[in-house]
Amino acid sequence: MYEAYFDNLDVDQLYQARSPRNEVADFILADLDKAISLLKTKANLSTPRVNKEAALLLKATIALYEGTWEKYHSGTEFGVAGSDGTAFLQEAADAAKELIDGGTRTLNPSYGDLFNQTNLSTNNEIILWREYDYVGLGNSFGNDAQLSWPNNFSYSLDAIKSYLALDGLPTAVSTLTTDDKELANIETNRDPRLAETLMVPGDVTVVNIDGSMLYWEEPTVGQSVGAYESQKYRITTLDPSTNNYSRNTAKILMRYGEALLIYAEAKAELGTITQDDLDITINALRERAGFDFATNATAKLTLSPVTDPNWPDYGHTISPVLQEIRRERVVELMNEGFRLDDLMRWGAHKLFVDKRPKGAYYETLIMDTAANLDSDADGYLDPYAVELVDGYSFNPDRDYLLAIPAEELVLNPNLIQNPGWE
Repeated sequence: MYEAYFDNLDVDQLYQARSPRNEVADFILADLDKAISLLKTKANLSTPRVNKEAALLLKATIALYEGTWEKYHSGTEFGVAGSDGTAFLQEAADAAKELIDGGTRTLNPSYGDLFNQTNLSTNNEIILWREYDYVGLGNSFGNDAQLSWPNNFSYSLDAIKSYLALDGLPTAVSTLTTDDKELANIETNRDPRLAETLMVPGDVTVVNIDGSMLYWEEPTVGQSVGAYESQKYRITTLDPSTNNYSRNTAKILMRYGEALLIYAEAKAELGTITQDDLDITINALRERAGFDFATNATAKLTLSPVTDPNWPDYGHTISPVLQEIRRERVVELMNEGFRLDDLMRWGAHKLFVDKRPKGAYYETLIMDTAANLDSDADGYLDPYAVELVDGYSFNPDRDYLLAIPAEELVLNPNLIQNPGWE
């Protein structure tokens, strides 16, 4: 039986050389187009499963990745000869807009509530999610995954600094008083999503069965590394049956908010973005987050945003509006698993090469919990001062792709090793 199967294999196909990456992307997108034409919408499915909206969002995600990869790796060994990614960027914009125009998905009224639920089946922003059931399925997410030590989890100082002031302006130019040092004040006059992402003194950590509460007082320094602990994926209510935290936080795999970000980024990369595009995407996300456009007109992103002297240096020049769209992506998708892929597709190694991630300001609150922690000249925690003396190492002529395993090169002599790994 198996011999007959292998006899029928197309040996030429099995041992062919690598196809150009844009041809592979074209093949994937064509496959997804077929799926989009055949799949039912989520509303027309009786049980959670892959749906038409998921296929559309996956198409938009892949097309955006390939389009920006080809644009920002153009002229390097990682790029595609004769292509600047424009065709893929247009496909990303079109797929995201089809999802937007479909009208079947809307933003959840609360940003923070998205991440602290055990069941997302009725949430209209969610396109695809995974259920976790520690008892029934033997798996867990949320409190177990995010909060159990020694996971050494912490947001970085750069991540925290990404959040705008409440008037929608960068903290460096806003007239509102903001504070990146004291944890007790760090959320004051800032993007409301910061308060739904970061733990600060006074946040509830436990709601006991009798209704009494315990409050977060200070970071577990030495275990939470940078002292910026996560509010996301944290369920505070004890399970009455076990007198323990719920381990069953639902995991979001795809949500409508990502489609809005993809559409805005693709249109900005194409140079065709309009104010209407910003209003239905970035400004819709900001309004959901809690920005008050009536009180602070500057909270609404326009095609000519205020210059931020601290905009990241990605290693290439991008427009001010694209800077703000990338900022929005960082903030909206914080701790949702997108960052590494974004840095790779943007060719953004300059952002992290020879640098170390820093943590919270080494204030009295933190000093009370641990002594002799490394900090930089400005007083911010420097948790990797010993492990990464010279910062992150990254060879831009090699490390954008992993090495092809040696055994695969032996099995197929037509394969060529990725650049820099020869």
